[in-house]
Amino acid sequence: MIRCMGCMEEFEESASSTCPFCGHRWDLRLIGEPTLEAGEILQGRYIVGTIRRQEEAYVLYIGWDALFNRKVLIMQHFPGSCIVEDELPCYADYDDRSFSVSPEKRKLWDKGMRVFLANGEGLISLDDTKGLLNVYSVFREGGYAYMTMEYPGELTLGKVLKERGFLPLEEVEELIRSIAAALSAAHHLHFAHGNLSLGCCYQVAPGQYKVGCFDEAAYVTGDIPELKGGAKDTKAADRDVYQLAWIAGCALLGTESWESHSIEQNLETLAEEVPEYIVDALGSALQEKPSGGRISIRRFIDLFADEATIEILSMPDEPEKDSLKSGKGKKNRSLINMRR
Repeated sequence: MIRCMGCMEEFEESASSTCPFCGHRWDLRLIGEPTLEAGEILQGRYIVGTIRRQEEAYVLYIGWDALFNRKVLIMQHFPGSCIVEDELPCYADYDDRSFSVSPEKRKLWDKGMRVFLANGEGLISLDDTKGLLNVYSVFREGGYAYMTMEYPGELTLGKVLKERGFLPLEEVEELIRSIAAALSAAHHLHFAHGNLSLGCCYQVAPGQYKVGCFDEAAYVTGDIPELKGGAKDTKAADRDVYQLAWIAGCALLGTESWESHSIEQNLETLAEEVPEYIVDALGSALQEKPSGGRISIRRFIDLFADEATIEILSMPDEPEKDSLKSGKGKKNRSLINMRR
């Protein structure tokens, strides 16, 4: 039997060198910028597969946990700004690795690694938190830091939006609630995601999403990309709020439409189609120069879900109305026209 390094499925060895499940060439040794070769083993149990994503400060691989016989994601702390590259061959014996940590960046590298490991330990303590990919282990090996997570499948929110265009408001509400629950739990332990994106959010079942790949360590090494929309933040927690609101906008309007217009134009468009409290929540989180810092993740979700309004409308002398469940009002209007 052969285990495919592209999808971690097993199949009978045959004359074909292509995986029958994913089409990966299992006999191809592709060596490049990442520090690990497919087939390497970590901690005596994790078989490293092919790359799923490479960001400024980490490399994400699919993997196989031989101890528990399950697929995993393996996140490797790998801050690009600290790396000195000599020659990185595309196809070679992996003994030819030719990069090292810049001497003047060694302290940043070590500090970033400590933050990465500490946050991973915090995530392990949040096991089974709504909206969060479970973290199985964090460890150091061979001079690098690693985090292993549950394997959620291949369907990121970015892929979902590419296929569907946009999501109905009810699904966006559940998406934001789930991701906000995970972020809020992390913020409560005094760390943040730091680099939230459509690629970090996974659809694990129809209408259900989880977030992973926490990357606050990139703040230490200076490997955080600029925020879209022109905003500037100084804290990772502030960035989380901004990025969550940005994700909500992408989900409501479609990524292409949202990213091709200014925040003001997008909010004006949404004002015609969704409840006012959602527009207000997005506006509060996305304002370019917030006074006194951005709103907290808890405050954002309260605004987005109109929690204060629900409490007021549920007073004894008023008829009970739940703006999130009533099925009446603007939230049920079609968003098709504005997304074209």
